[in-house]
Amino acid sequence: MDKLRSLQMAAEEKKDALVTYTMDEWVEIYSEAVIGLYKRLLDYACVVYDPESKSYSYFWRLVNSAYYLDGQVIGHNLDEMIGCQWDNEKILETLENDYKTLCVIFKDRYVDVLRASFQNELNAEAIHYNTLPDPKDREGFEKLLFSHGAKVFKNVSDLAASGDISAQVLLGKMYFLGWGTKVGAEEGLYWFKKATESGNGAAFFYAGMAHEYMTCSETGVNLNAESCELYHEAMNAGFTEAAYALYRYYGRYVSGKTGMFRAKKWLNKGIELGSVYCQYEICQAPEDRFATNNVKTVVDWVKAAAHFGVPDALELLGDLYLQGHAGLKVDFEKAESLMEKAVSQ
Repeated sequence: MDKLRSLQMAAEEKKDALVTYTMDEWVEIYSEAVIGLYKRLLDYACVVYDPESKSYSYFWRLVNSAYYLDGQVIGHNLDEMIGCQWDNEKILETLENDYKTLCVIFKDRYVDVLRASFQNELNAEAIHYNTLPDPKDREGFEKLLFSHGAKVFKNVSDLAASGDISAQVLLGKMYFLGWGTKVGAEEGLYWFKKATESGNGAAFFYAGMAHEYMTCSETGVNLNAESCELYHEAMNAGFTEAAYALYRYYGRYVSGKTGMFRAKKWLNKGIELGSVYCQYEICQAPEDRFATNNVKTVVDWVKAAAHFGVPDALELLGDLYLQGHAGLKVDFEKAESLMEKAVSQ
């Protein structure tokens, strides 16, 4: 996207100088923009590709391989349009339409995955929701979970028993997801509720999620009044994502104008507070990064394992900071420190 950015900067300069783009330049700008969206769609689908490639055909073919929807080809191949000697005006119109279509496809699929992520965050059966965005990181996590899951679970259990609130919340997640132990919803709920005694916002939130998930498992419906009360407690304690839970609760389970009014209120509150879930509901993307399902829970687990000196976890966490993956900001010092600790273990 660096080239696209430079083109945009050049556009601003031309605008100031009252110079318009040539048709060739417009085609170049739109082709770069479409390639940028292709890359986002490939990242979303966890498709490995060569980020240095400049070939339009390369990205077009990869996207259509990953997103072959009901036999429909996504977009047009720029190289083929040029080969067929289309005039630039027609190419530009086609690329512009492709860009708009791709934006819709991306937005719809991204919102769907965020909704699924929220709904299944404590669902052990939806294990495919517990992934990291990069295939290498995902493989590293699976290796870490397989090799050290029981050890990390034991260490987190000891911390939770000693009164560590963050460990209590993480332990609740581990019970629900079966990370290092057998799945145990009742045990998970116990630790979430234990953590709420300290007034912890995340604990209230996950206790609400637990009630909702357990109710759905029994009845097929997520409706649970106790969940709603716990989400309100989470908001009172400053846990932002509870705004989306309340928006979702009132919008789905409270009928009439009251439900619509309260749902809108919490959606707007979530947007104001920077909730990714709420912002994407109305297409206000807060960033260009990909929020992958359950990634926060996965990162919490990896951080816990790193805290206990597990070499694989130190290496994986270092890589996440080095690449800026999984919602973590790039931090070379942290990455270097973690890698050094991994080697010394």
